[in-house]
Amino acid sequence: MRNATLPSRRAVPATLAFAVLVPLLGCSSSPSEPESSIAFQTVTKTTLTLSHGPQIREVVRDAVTWDRVWRELWRPAAPGLPAIDFDREIVAVATAGVGCFGDVNVEEITAEGGVLVVHLAEAMPSPQCACLAAEYTFHAVRLPRIQAVDRFVVRSLPPRCS
Repeated sequence: MRNATLPSRRAVPATLAFAVLVPLLGCSSSPSEPESSIAFQTVTKTTLTLSHGPQIREVVRDAVTWDRVWRELWRPAAPGLPAIDFDREIVAVATAGVGCFGDVNVEEITAEGGVLVVHLAEAMPSPQCACLAAEYTFHAVRLPRIQAVDRFVVRSLPPRCS
């Protein structure tokens, strides 16, 4: 007499195949799978007339670093530091090179597989563009706090002489 709680001999291979294949199918990561886009909000996007400025590509995750980066961006006289709740948010900061008609813009932020990718569009300063004074441009954005490895990807644009 067969025990009613045990599966039949035919059901065992099918059950095993199901147990092995379902997790594999559910965890497949195809290269065509899209990254998840993350909403962000501009804290500041500014162009200053300065002869020098730091080159920054950084994701800031604490108040002490935010204070340091903010002062570096605005030297010599930084305005009031925007409040960021670092328990819930982080800030991505990018600068363009110092020169005439350079620009930087955070276009998109994505995350996948433990990597936070900040997608930038950057117009490099050009010596062919005549201007009266060198400019320094930066863009800082806030986004939800994510623990990940940070990477910046830059899409180059030609300078816009005006």
